[in-house]
Amino acid sequence: VKLEDTRQLCGLEIIRYREKRQIVLRQTHAIRSFMREHRFDKAKAETLPAPSGQVLTVLDCPEDGSSEQLEMRELPYRTVVGFCLFISVMTRFDITYTVNSLARFGSNPGKVHWNAAKHLCRYLNATAERGLILGWNRNSGASNATSRGEGFEVFCDASWASNIDDRHSTSGYGFTYEGSLFAWWCRHQYILAKSSFESELIALYGGITELTWIRFLFQDFEITLTLPIKVYVDNQSTIDQVKRHCITKRTRHNNVRYFSIAEYVTGGIIDLLKLMGS
Repeated sequence: VKLEDTRQLCGLEIIRYREKRQIVLRQTHAIRSFMREHRFDKAKAETLPAPSGQVLTVLDCPEDGSSEQLEMRELPYRTVVGFCLFISVMTRFDITYTVNSLARFGSNPGKVHWNAAKHLCRYLNATAERGLILGWNRNSGASNATSRGEGFEVFCDASWASNIDDRHSTSGYGFTYEGSLFAWWCRHQYILAKSSFESELIALYGGITELTWIRFLFQDFEITLTLPIKVYVDNQSTIDQVKRHCITKRTRHNNVRYFSIAEYVTGGIIDLLKLMGS
Protein backbone atom coordinates (compact mmCIF):
# COMPACT_ATOMS: atom_id res chain seq x y z
CA VAL A 1 0.00 0.00 0.00
CA LYS A 2 1.39 3.36 -1.02
CA LEU A 3 0.81 6.03 1.58
CA GLU A 4 0.27 9.59 0.38
CA ASP A 5 1.73 12.69 2.01
CA THR A 6 -0.23 14.08 4.94
CA ARG A 7 -2.27 17.07 3.84
CA GLN A 8 -4.19 17.83 7.03
CA LEU A 9 -3.35 17.22 10.68
CA CYS A 10 -5.23 18.52 13.74
CA GLY A 11 -6.74 21.37 11.74
CA LEU A 12 -3.46 22.26 10.03
CA GLU A 13 -3.20 22.34 6.26
CA ILE A 14 0.17 21.03 5.10
CA ILE A 15 1.41 22.18 1.70
CA ARG A 16 4.71 20.92 0.30
CA TYR A 17 6.90 22.73 -2.22
CA ARG A 18 9.53 20.12 -2.89
CA GLU A 19 11.36 22.16 -5.53
CA LYS A 20 11.80 24.94 -2.95
CA ARG A 21 12.42 22.48 -0.08
CA GLN A 22 9.66 24.15 1.93
CA ILE A 23 6.57 23.18 3.90
CA VAL A 24 3.76 25.67 4.53
CA LEU A 25 1.51 25.23 7.56
CA ARG A 26 -1.70 27.22 7.50
CA GLN A 27 -5.26 27.16 8.87
CA THR A 28 -7.17 28.74 6.01
CA HIS A 29 -10.15 26.38 6.21
CA ALA A 30 -10.51 26.81 9.99
CA ILE A 31 -10.33 30.60 9.71
CA ARG A 32 -12.81 30.74 6.82
CA SER A 33 -15.28 28.47 8.63
CA PHE A 34 -15.10 30.46 11.86
CA MET A 35 -15.49 33.79 10.08
CA ARG A 36 -18.45 32.48 8.09
CA GLU A 37 -20.10 31.18 11.26
CA HIS A 38 -19.77 34.56 12.99
CA ARG A 39 -20.55 36.60 9.86
CA PHE A 40 -17.13 38.15 9.37
CA ASP A 41 -16.59 36.52 5.98
CA LYS A 42 -17.98 39.49 4.03
CA ALA A 43 -16.67 42.22 6.33
CA LYS A 44 -14.33 44.99 5.25
CA ALA A 45 -10.74 43.78 4.90
CA GLU A 46 -8.09 45.14 7.27
CA THR A 47 -4.35 45.31 6.59
CA LEU A 48 -3.16 45.31 10.22
CA PRO A 49 -4.15 43.20 13.26
CA ALA A 50 -4.95 46.38 15.20
CA PRO A 51 -5.50 50.03 14.33
CA SER A 52 -2.42 52.22 14.58
CA GLY A 53 -2.04 53.58 18.11
CA GLN A 54 -4.67 51.31 19.63
CA VAL A 55 -4.64 51.38 23.44
CA LEU A 56 -6.82 48.98 25.43
CA THR A 57 -7.43 49.62 29.12
CA VAL A 58 -9.63 48.47 32.00
CA LEU A 59 -11.18 51.94 31.92
CA ASP A 60 -13.09 50.72 28.87
CA CYS A 61 -14.65 47.87 30.86
CA PRO A 62 -18.34 48.42 31.68
CA GLU A 63 -19.58 48.90 35.21
CA ASP A 64 -21.34 46.02 36.97
CA GLY A 65 -25.01 45.85 36.08
CA SER A 66 -24.77 48.44 33.33
CA SER A 67 -26.60 48.09 30.02
CA GLU A 68 -23.27 47.80 28.22
CA GLN A 69 -22.24 44.85 30.37
CA LEU A 70 -25.55 43.10 29.74
CA GLU A 71 -25.16 43.73 26.01
CA MET A 72 -21.60 42.38 25.97
CA ARG A 73 -22.73 39.15 27.67
CA GLU A 74 -24.73 38.36 24.53
CA LEU A 75 -21.70 38.78 22.24
CA PRO A 76 -19.18 35.96 21.59
CA TYR A 77 -16.16 37.94 22.79
CA ARG A 78 -14.43 35.08 24.61
CA THR A 79 -15.20 32.69 21.76
CA VAL A 80 -13.57 35.03 19.24
CA VAL A 81 -10.53 35.70 21.44
CA GLY A 82 -10.13 32.01 22.27
CA PHE A 83 -10.15 31.07 18.59
CA CYS A 84 -7.63 33.80 17.76
CA LEU A 85 -5.39 32.60 20.60
CA PHE A 86 -5.46 29.10 19.12
CA ILE A 87 -4.58 30.44 15.66
CA SER A 88 -1.76 32.61 17.03
CA VAL A 89 -0.17 29.71 18.89
CA MET A 90 -0.29 27.38 15.89
CA THR A 91 0.62 29.36 12.77
CA ARG A 92 -0.08 33.10 12.99
CA PHE A 93 2.61 34.78 15.06
CA ASP A 94 1.64 38.15 13.52
CA ILE A 95 -1.46 38.44 15.72
CA THR A 96 0.12 37.26 18.98
CA TYR A 97 0.58 40.68 20.58
CA THR A 98 -2.91 41.88 19.64
CA VAL A 99 -4.78 38.80 20.79
CA ASN A 100 -2.85 38.66 24.07
CA SER A 101 -3.94 42.23 24.73
CA LEU A 102 -7.56 41.31 24.06
CA ALA A 103 -7.38 38.25 26.31
CA ARG A 104 -6.72 40.44 29.37
CA PHE A 105 -10.33 41.68 29.28
CA GLY A 106 -12.11 38.35 28.85
CA SER A 107 -13.93 38.57 32.19
CA ASN A 108 -15.51 41.96 31.55
CA PRO A 109 -15.03 43.27 28.01
CA GLY A 110 -16.45 46.55 26.80
CA LYS A 111 -17.54 47.79 23.40
CA VAL A 112 -14.06 49.16 22.74
CA HIS A 113 -12.58 45.71 23.27
CA TRP A 114 -15.26 44.12 21.10
CA ASN A 115 -14.53 46.56 18.28
CA ALA A 116 -10.83 45.68 18.55
CA ALA A 117 -11.71 41.97 18.40
CA LYS A 118 -13.84 42.54 15.29
CA HIS A 119 -10.97 44.45 13.68
CA LEU A 120 -8.69 41.46 14.33
CA CYS A 121 -11.24 39.09 12.80
CA ARG A 122 -11.49 41.23 9.67
CA TYR A 123 -7.71 41.11 9.39
CA LEU A 124 -7.64 37.34 9.82
CA ASN A 125 -10.37 36.87 7.24
CA ALA A 126 -8.46 39.00 4.71
CA THR A 127 -5.18 37.14 5.34
CA ALA A 128 -6.50 33.62 5.82
CA GLU A 129 -4.19 32.29 3.10
CA ARG A 130 -1.10 33.22 5.11
CA GLY A 131 0.76 30.61 7.09
CA LEU A 132 4.03 29.46 8.54
CA ILE A 133 6.84 28.68 6.09
CA LEU A 134 9.31 26.02 7.20
CA GLY A 135 12.34 25.10 5.16
CA TRP A 136 15.19 26.57 3.23
CA ASN A 137 14.97 30.31 2.78
CA ARG A 138 16.88 31.66 -0.21
CA ASN A 139 16.78 35.22 1.12
CA SER A 140 18.21 34.33 4.52
CA GLY A 141 21.89 34.40 5.35
CA ALA A 142 21.25 31.23 7.30
CA SER A 143 20.63 29.43 4.01
CA ASN A 144 24.40 29.40 3.48
CA ALA A 145 24.89 27.21 6.54
CA THR A 146 27.30 24.37 5.90
CA SER A 147 26.15 22.11 8.76
CA ARG A 148 22.88 21.23 10.44
CA GLY A 149 23.78 23.20 13.58
CA GLU A 150 24.27 26.51 11.81
CA GLY A 151 21.63 29.10 10.99
CA PHE A 152 20.04 29.30 14.46
CA GLU A 153 19.08 32.84 15.54
CA VAL A 154 17.21 34.41 18.44
CA PHE A 155 15.36 37.75 18.47
CA CYS A 156 14.35 39.47 21.73
CA ASP A 157 12.48 42.71 22.24
CA ALA A 158 10.43 44.54 24.83
CA SER A 159 7.73 47.19 24.78
CA TRP A 160 8.47 49.30 27.84
CA ALA A 161 5.52 50.28 30.06
CA SER A 162 3.10 49.39 27.26
CA ASN A 163 0.30 48.41 29.64
CA ILE A 164 -1.15 51.72 30.79
CA ASP A 165 -3.21 50.01 33.53
CA ASP A 166 -0.20 48.87 35.58
CA ARG A 167 2.73 50.17 33.44
CA HIS A 168 4.21 46.70 33.08
CA SER A 169 6.16 45.94 29.92
CA THR A 170 5.70 43.21 27.34
CA SER A 171 8.39 40.76 26.22
CA GLY A 172 8.64 39.20 22.79
CA TYR A 173 10.86 36.37 21.55
CA GLY A 174 11.37 34.71 18.20
CA PHE A 175 13.53 31.71 17.29
CA THR A 176 14.53 30.92 13.72
CA TYR A 177 16.40 27.98 12.24
CA GLU A 178 17.81 28.29 8.73
CA GLY A 179 15.60 31.31 8.13
CA SER A 180 12.35 29.71 9.34
CA LEU A 181 10.53 30.95 12.42
CA PHE A 182 9.54 27.92 14.51
CA ALA A 183 8.89 29.30 18.01
CA TRP A 184 7.59 32.61 19.33
CA TRP A 185 6.17 34.13 22.51
CA CYS A 186 4.64 37.41 23.62
CA ARG A 187 4.36 37.72 27.39
CA HIS A 188 3.39 40.26 30.03
CA GLN A 189 6.35 41.06 32.30
CA TYR A 190 5.41 40.40 35.92
CA ILE A 191 8.20 42.66 37.19
CA LEU A 192 7.75 46.42 36.85
CA ALA A 193 10.67 47.70 34.79
CA LYS A 194 11.85 51.16 35.78
CA SER A 195 13.55 51.87 32.44
CA SER A 196 13.59 50.65 28.86
CA PHE A 197 17.00 49.10 29.58
CA GLU A 198 15.54 47.03 32.41
CA SER A 199 12.59 45.87 30.31
CA GLU A 200 14.97 44.84 27.50
CA LEU A 201 17.14 42.98 30.02
CA ILE A 202 14.11 41.10 31.37
CA ALA A 203 13.07 40.18 27.81
CA LEU A 204 16.61 39.06 26.97
CA TYR A 205 16.78 36.96 30.13
CA GLY A 206 13.47 35.31 29.22
CA GLY A 207 14.71 34.61 25.71
CA ILE A 208 17.93 33.05 27.02
CA THR A 209 15.92 30.88 29.41
CA GLU A 210 13.83 29.56 26.49
CA LEU A 211 17.01 29.09 24.46
CA THR A 212 18.40 26.76 27.14
CA TRP A 213 15.37 24.46 26.76
CA ILE A 214 15.43 24.63 22.96
CA ARG A 215 19.11 23.61 22.90
CA PHE A 216 18.20 20.44 24.80
CA LEU A 217 15.34 19.85 22.37
CA PHE A 218 17.72 20.07 19.41
CA GLN A 219 20.08 17.65 21.14
CA ASP A 220 17.23 15.13 21.32
CA PHE A 221 17.04 15.44 17.51
CA GLU A 222 20.83 14.91 17.40
CA ILE A 223 21.43 18.46 16.16
CA THR A 224 24.29 20.28 17.87
CA LEU A 225 23.93 24.02 17.44
CA THR A 226 26.99 25.91 16.28
CA LEU A 227 28.24 28.34 18.94
CA PRO A 228 28.04 31.20 19.55
CA ILE A 229 24.34 31.55 18.80
CA LYS A 230 23.38 34.96 17.44
CA VAL A 231 20.96 36.80 19.72
CA TYR A 232 19.56 40.06 18.36
CA VAL A 233 18.28 42.94 20.50
CA ASP A 234 17.54 46.54 19.54
CA ASN A 235 18.86 48.20 22.71
CA GLN A 236 22.54 49.13 22.50
CA SER A 237 22.72 49.94 26.22
CA THR A 238 21.76 46.36 27.09
CA ILE A 239 24.46 44.95 24.81
CA ASP A 240 27.15 47.28 26.15
CA GLN A 241 26.43 46.67 29.81
CA VAL A 242 26.37 42.89 29.41
CA LYS A 243 29.53 42.73 27.30
CA ARG A 244 31.49 45.29 29.33
CA HIS A 245 30.34 44.03 32.74
CA CYS A 246 29.07 47.47 33.68
CA ILE A 247 27.10 47.41 36.94
CA THR A 248 26.05 50.75 38.40
CA LYS A 249 23.94 51.80 41.36
CA ARG A 250 20.99 52.12 39.00
CA THR A 251 21.31 48.62 37.57
CA ARG A 252 22.70 46.49 40.43
CA HIS A 253 19.20 45.26 41.37
CA ASN A 254 19.32 43.28 38.07
CA ASN A 255 22.41 41.33 39.14
CA VAL A 256 20.92 37.83 38.81
CA ARG A 257 19.62 38.37 35.30
CA TYR A 258 22.73 40.31 34.33
CA PHE A 259 25.20 37.63 35.46
CA SER A 260 23.13 34.84 33.91
CA ILE A 261 23.28 36.53 30.50
CA ALA A 262 26.93 37.54 30.96
CA GLU A 263 27.89 33.91 31.62
CA TYR A 264 26.37 32.89 28.29
CA VAL A 265 28.30 35.66 26.52
CA THR A 266 31.69 35.04 28.16
CA GLY A 267 31.19 31.28 27.78
CA GLY A 268 30.84 31.68 24.02
CA ILE A 269 27.30 30.28 23.96
CA ILE A 270 25.66 33.43 22.61
CA ASP A 271 26.76 36.58 20.83
CA LEU A 272 24.67 39.72 21.38
CA LEU A 273 24.11 41.74 18.23
CA LYS A 274 22.29 45.02 17.55
CA LEU A 275 19.19 44.88 15.39
CA MET A 276 17.69 48.15 14.23
CA GLY A 277 14.20 48.60 15.65
CA SER A 278 12.88 50.05 12.39
